[in-house]
Amino acid sequence: MKQSTFGEALELALRMRGWSAARLAKEINLDSSYIRRWIRGDRVPSLHSGHAGWIAQALAPGFESDSARQALHDRFLERGFTAEEASAVGPEGAIGWLKRLLEEAQVHALKLPREDRLQWKRESGAKANMDGIVAEIGRLSEALDNEGSNGRASEPNAASWDRPAIRSFSLGREQTLTTIVSLLEQSLVSDDGPLELLYTFQSENGTFEGYPSLAERWRQGIVEALRRGGRVRPLIKLNKNTNRSVALISDMIAYLGRGGGYEPRYFARYGIYEPPREIFGVAGSWMLVCLSSEQTGSIDSAFLHRDKQECEAIAGHFEQLAARTEPLLRYYSEEQYFEENTKKDRKKGNLLVNNRDLGAMTLPLELWETYLRRSLDDDTAIKRHMERISERMKHFLDDSQSTRIIHVCPMAAIEHLLFRGEYYASNRYRKPAGDDGIRHIEHLIVLLKTLKHYELSLVSEEQSRSIPLSYWDVKDDHTVTFGIPHTGQWTETYVVLTEGTLASAFGEYFHQIRQLITPKYRDKKEVIAWLESRLTEAKLAFGGNRHSPLDSDRPSVS
Repeated sequence: MKQSTFGEALELALRMRGWSAARLAKEINLDSSYIRRWIRGDRVPSLHSGHAGWIAQALAPGFESDSARQALHDRFLERGFTAEEASAVGPEGAIGWLKRLLEEAQVHALKLPREDRLQWKRESGAKANMDGIVAEIGRLSEALDNEGSNGRASEPNAASWDRPAIRSFSLGREQTLTTIVSLLEQSLVSDDGPLELLYTFQSENGTFEGYPSLAERWRQGIVEALRRGGRVRPLIKLNKNTNRSVALISDMIAYLGRGGGYEPRYFARYGIYEPPREIFGVAGSWMLVCLSSEQTGSIDSAFLHRDKQECEAIAGHFEQLAARTEPLLRYYSEEQYFEENTKKDRKKGNLLVNNRDLGAMTLPLELWETYLRRSLDDDTAIKRHMERISERMKHFLDDSQSTRIIHVCPMAAIEHLLFRGEYYASNRYRKPAGDDGIRHIEHLIVLLKTLKHYELSLVSEEQSRSIPLSYWDVKDDHTVTFGIPHTGQWTETYVVLTEGTLASAFGEYFHQIRQLITPKYRDKKEVIAWLESRLTEAKLAFGGNRHSPLDSDRPSVS
């Protein structure tokens, strides 16, 4: 008989134990999709990952008795395993022989091409009929789960299987990352109130790079922690690796607007740690020290600490690191944010705007004044706002003569304004009425026709599901501003980033997003044609008696 694959050995062990892939996954803190891929032969865990040992530890308590081992030995022979494999059911104990069986199958499977690993699933004659095995599981399970003549359910051998829900030591990258995510998720289901999450990012490779499902669980965990009023305090080493910086930006955008608890800081001294070492933890609960044990450029082992003094010592080290860092983001009041935006626009340079709504500089000045008078009763405040807007508009028009200004906006925002008379995002200063929406879009068309270096790229409804739109803009490589509206409220979170490396990476990220847009809707002539078409439809829908200020509202660009 041919030697078994890892997937075949694992499937049989699970069937004999009466467990599903999901049950095993829960026991060893893995996503069940990995277990199923192993069984199918799609993947085989690496030899140094430690998975064979963890699986053996989880399954072993049901195989401790001599009768159970003999029954399993017989089933292996019936299933078509070699005598050598079946003889792995030896005297060294259930954990030892299960581990040996899985590791031998693992070594064999890793030598095979993927197609050959899958082949056994299609060969009906190579192994005994699976239905016969399944029919006997009930009898075998009874032998496994009952010890002695009294028929009591067996208890796990404490000496051979004293495993906590999450191990104190994790080896292998997948297990290490699973431990990190599982600990965060456990913290979120506790009733200890808002948590304080501490972690570092000092390695070259992204922590969850190559593990998208774990990355998404980690991201969702942080979002949930912030939503509950928690603090998230990453300490980040920066370098010139653009891809690394873009990945950081993607996470940053996901966390902003969830409250003011996201507090990333960066080390003023550039460079990464080699070999990698990281800290993860929830203050007052647990701490993980993660290291790289091989030349992989990524953490692949973790030491879990729950003892109060140990956690305090590691948290103290974290605070020493934090003392050497500077805030990456600065949260501003509304007034501070408006002033910072004005200061940013005084510096000449390319302006890239990623927005789920039309940008502030696309409104004509007189419409801005109308909006402000609807929103504010204080003439002094209106005057101050108009002075800032006028100055910013002047810089916008001047810059567009020599530097690029590109705005990415969803088509739905324009249609929402034209046909519903509302802006897409809540904004207490922009309250349109009557033909205001028509006037705004007419002025936008004028800007596109008049300003040589001003461009608008449109995101269709279909593409909006895959193209990340938010509320930020980047001025050259020096300033990124975020004005993130809160759903259903007239409030926003105002954030500014001025660190040069990440500001530059935001520009790269913007262009990556823009390249995803259909080429037709990145072409200025096509965009103008689409806007004019929708404008005509809107006027017809409202009886054709809308104000048409195309000539009178043409901006001065002298």
